[in-house]
Amino acid sequence: MQLTAIAAAETRGPINQLRTVTATLDFNLLVTNLQAGRREAAEEQVAVASQALEAAGSDFVVVTSGTTSTLTTRARQRVSIPFLDLAEACWKQARLPASVGLLCTRYAVAGGIFQAAALCHGTTLEHISAESNRGFPILRS
Repeated sequence: MQLTAIAAAETRGPINQLRTVTATLDFNLLVTNLQAGRREAAEEQVAVASQALEAAGSDFVVVTSGTTSTLTTRARQRVSIPFLDLAEACWKQARLPASVGLLCTRYAVAGGIFQAAALCHGTTLEHISAESNRGFPILRS
C-alpha cells in the first residue's frame, strides 16, 4: 500500500506521516441493500461516505472491504480524489506469475474487480465457495 499511497500523493516518497480521516458505513445496511437487490442504494451509501471523506480534506480514499470495493462506481463519479484500489493493491506484493487467494463475500466475487485485476496481471485468482456442502472447493477465475 505504501507504493500505491506514494503514487496517489504524487511524491517520490516515502510517506512517513499520513493524516487519516475515517468514514464508517453501516455494513449491515449495505448487505441488506444488496440482498434485497438494491445495488443503487448500496452504491449511494459508498458515494455519500466518499464525499464526506473528500469534504474532510482526504487526499485519497481507501476502501478496506472487498464487497464495498465493488460499489465505488457512483462515488468515483462524485469525488475528485483518487481511490486506492484494493483489487490492484493485492498484486503489488505478489511475485508474478502467482496464484492469489481471495477470502471475501459472494458480493465481492460477483463484483468482478478482483478477477479483472488478476486478468490484467496475467495471473490466477482463487476464491473459495462456502456454499458447497463438501468443504471449501477452490473455484478458479
